Amino acid sequence: MTVHNVGSRNVALYIEENEMEAMGLSEQSLSRDRARALAMSAFDRLGLKVDGEMEIEAFTGSGGVMVFAAVYPRQNLEPLFFSFPGLEPLLDALRVAPELPSDASVFRLEEDYILFLRLAPCDFMRLALVFSEYARRLFRPAEYALFLAEHGRLIADDVERLRVIS
Repeated sequence: MTVHNVGSRNVALYIEENEMEAMGLSEQSLSRDRARALAMSAFDRLGLKVDGEMEIEAFTGSGGVMVFAAVYPRQNLEPLFFSFPGLEPLLDALRVAPELPSDASVFRLEEDYILFLRLAPCDFMRLALVFSEYARRLFRPAEYALFLAEHGRLIADDVERLRVIS
């Protein structure tokens, strides 16, 4: 496995086909979780700290796989709020949504369920498009999360668990 540092928050790694076979990997079996684990090992190998959300892209070819990973610091993440009219639309959206950030949370405020997430720029449009089919986007500053914590009721601070329930 060849690992290269591309700036202070990015890595690129190349795994040749024979190395993939030795790892028990193929083009078809390279999941997002496995690519994330490979990227984390590349960051460790280079002595780089992962502090923030990670974007991963993997490209497979006849000679192996190329994985690019970029880390976006938490302070650079875009706050995003969606107001769902009920629990069912929220659960429906979670069923079809891609992986969510680990710190995503859901609050109940009056009759609405408010989903709060911080997203890397690369994930913003992808998730915004999915959730806009089920909810209304609230244009609020990041501090709105403090208002929700004080005036709303926390339903879930681990939204991935909600997805499993749905």
